[in-house]
Amino acid sequence: MKKKPIKKRTLKKSLQNKLKNKSFKEAYEHYSAALEVGYMVRSIRKKVGLTQVELAKKMGVSQQVVSKLEHGEVDNPTINTLQRIAAVTGAKLKVEFSLV
Repeated sequence: MKKKPIKKRTLKKSLQNKLKNKSFKEAYEHYSAALEVGYMVRSIRKKVGLTQVELAKKMGVSQQVVSKLEHGEVDNPTINTLQRIAAVTGAKLKVEFSLV
């Protein structure tokens, strides 16, 4: 018996197809924003040479809070929280909108 060839899809093409679904697109955009914030928190923390424990202590929160922020597990980090991270790390918080 002859097998049918498997169509190879690139991740990008697969994602483009899934993004046509409104519910998937909303969830994707929400989660990708949380991951982006997490990446930025981790990046600035590492640039200033702090561990999660040290950053947490300076902010007055637990290490678990910092970890959840960095892993995109905090749905809505407040501006206040982000300002505290900026203050502790000596960074400037910048929030911006962009038209895609």
